[in-house]
Amino acid sequence: MDDNANKRDNPEPGPAGPKKLGGVLATALDLEEQITNSVYADYLQRANWPEQLSDSDFEQIKKLLVALIADTQKHIKWLMELMDKYAD
Repeated sequence: MDDNANKRDNPEPGPAGPKKLGGVLATALDLEEQITNSVYADYLQRANWPEQLSDSDFEQIKKLLVALIADTQKHIKWLMELMDKYAD
């Protein structure tokens, strides 16, 4: 049997993941929540930054992180709206 016929008869499994729109949206929602809770929130704590970073620089970074968290909260809201409308 040639390689093409073998691949056709024995396809390699694709990446595992959600097959329905609700699953895709749930995965996206989960990722947004993980980013907010484990990444951005951790970096709001001064102890997670190098000691040599000045307090004023940290405050500027923190201000931007708060904006990112607010944007991520919007993403979560939009994903939930999509789930309500399109999830099966």
